Amino acid sequence: MARLKDRLKEIRRTGFTIADAEYKPDLCVIAVPIRDHHGKIQAALMTALQSERMRRNRALSGEIVEALQSESAVISRELGYQGQPS
Repeated sequence: MARLKDRLKEIRRTGFTIADAEYKPDLCVIAVPIRDHHGKIQAALMTALQSERMRRNRALSGEIVEALQSESAVISRELGYQGQPS
């Protein structure tokens, strides 16, 4: 339970999560939140790619996180969110 709480704190701090081989051995998932007009998280925008591709190109994760955060900010604004993008 403590490990989960630590992970959730880290996700809140960074505004995204990367789950590499947690669901399937060869799958890496990256997700960011989508917020409503109250600032509450209502959904997530995510993508998945092969874990091996991610491991070969670590810079790729940063590029994907930036793209997802940019698009989630657009969606969140459409839902009325006025805060800072994650």
